[in-house]
Amino acid sequence: MNYIKQINAFYNRIGPKLLTSSGVSLWYTLMHINIKAMWRKSFTASGTALKFKGGLTDSAFKRARNELKEKDLK
Repeated sequence: MNYIKQINAFYNRIGPKLLTSSGVSLWYTLMHINIKAMWRKSFTASGTALKFKGGLTDSAFKRARNELKEKDLK
């Protein structure tokens, strides 16, 4: 998988549907973890790790996770 293509596809996909800063942070955190997992189609990561690496509070993490799901960016 190509990191630059993924970033471009991310911004092309969200288009005018901007994400919150928490949503963007969580997406980049997930990308980082997926890179370390060698671009697997499926991987697991704990909510604690995602919150810590993304600099998110519990409530911001929950909102960001729901936001990515709603925009089909999960």
